[in-house]
Amino acid sequence: MAKFCGNCGFRLEDNDRVCGNCGTPCGDLPKSQAANKPKKGIFAAIICVVVAVVLLITGICTLSANAGYKGLLKKTMKAYINYDIDKIVSNASSSYDYSYSSYADYYFTTKIDDSLETFDDYVGYNYKLTYEVEDIYVASDRYLSEVKSTLEVKYGTFDADVIKKVAIAEVTVTATSKTTNKKCMQTMQITFTKEKGSWKVLYIDMV
Repeated sequence: MAKFCGNCGFRLEDNDRVCGNCGTPCGDLPKSQAANKPKKGIFAAIICVVVAVVLLITGICTLSANAGYKGLLKKTMKAYINYDIDKIVSNASSSYDYSYSSYADYYFTTKIDDSLETFDDYVGYNYKLTYEVEDIYVASDRYLSEVKSTLEVKYGTFDADVIKKVAIAEVTVTATSKTTNKKCMQTMQITFTKEKGSWKVLYIDMV
């Protein structure tokens, strides 16, 4: 009895396993092939799932590390090392808007200059800056209230209720001389405030 391809209707020989016209399988595969194909397909599917999960976890970890106050800490320290005051000011708390126009620039420039001058005195002017985060955490509600009260007193028209959270980072900054390998370390405390859904830089203090 004549056989025909179920896909394109091409006439087949009795021993044809694949249509010579369209390539559609039309007969029983050898047992060895029939046994191997599903196994290969399952193995490939498992690999795809594992790779997808790894990529997803990596992506989530990367986003987490670069978001929120942790992400802002990285940006702030990069700006500190590069002496990019404008970058820090662009991420400053909105409370600075209630003082004179250049106060944020003056405040952060003064703090960073004092820090760098200490390094200049101890290791000279040719050095490399590195840092290590010792601790970073969201402060207690009590400390949040204290910060809000301080800002309300300092800036009478500032609505401190825009601040929903306060986070604190403790960072050790190391200056290493490029000529003598002499080192000097300082501990820095950076205070962040969460305002209208975004984290901002409030204070930079040398401890």
